[in-house]
Amino acid sequence: MIVGTETESEYFTLIDTGLQEKAFLEAQRMGLIPFLEGFKLLRRNPRVEGEVIDFLFWKDGKEIFVEHTITLRGRRQMEKLAKLGGWVVFVVGHPMAEKFKPSYDDPEIPKILRRLKDRIFAVKMGLNGKGEILLLDNNLKVFLD
Repeated sequence: MIVGTETESEYFTLIDTGLQEKAFLEAQRMGLIPFLEGFKLLRRNPRVEGEVIDFLFWKDGKEIFVEHTITLRGRRQMEKLAKLGGWVVFVVGHPMAEKFKPSYDDPEIPKILRRLKDRIFAVKMGLNGKGEILLLDNNLKVFLD
């Protein structure tokens, strides 16, 4: 199983999405993700109006649905999140990334993201030489255009 690749920096990429998800949840649990500070993970993979969303977080009576994938399924989930007031979090697995811009291979994605614009976040992770996952930026800049 390949989990990362070498870069020109001291860190390796983190390409295993399962490990990205586990590391993201651990960083959130430890209070290292500022936009989710104080939120508790209420449920993984909740079903909402026929769609499975990655996470449901809760804080002070407020529920936030969070998705971290862009696929055809992810597109449907983002449409649902836009309707529900949820958030999209991108996990960037390249340690040399300075900003994040989503892929627009699907022409519907930009339209959906514009509706979510204030509720889109990115975090950057990488691997060190020991294979440990590191949170390298807990609020990476996101560019939509």
